[in-house]
Amino acid sequence: MGIKMNTWERDSLEGRLDRLGFAFIEFNEFNEFCMEFGIDFGEELVETDLEDMLDQKINISYTDYKLTKDDYLNENPSILRSEKAALAKVHQIWTEHKFK
Repeated sequence: MGIKMNTWERDSLEGRLDRLGFAFIEFNEFNEFCMEFGIDFGEELVETDLEDMLDQKINISYTDYKLTKDDYLNENPSILRSEKAALAKVHQIWTEHKFK
């Protein structure tokens, strides 16, 4: 039994998921899924799987998180895009000043 949604509900959900980066299926992931059912496209699995890279980034501790220019809003070093980036910056500042 599927969930019936109006077109606007489906579009809204898809838009929300797309903004979060969850509204796509990476070919490598689809290929891996198909291989489990004996469907072979003749393509090898890629080691740089985007889903695995995202999982690693999400699961990394703020103490190990490496800030990049993508973490800064409009390249402004005082405005960070995520809580993890902010915690990493605070940890970095604390560590630098703790030993002075």
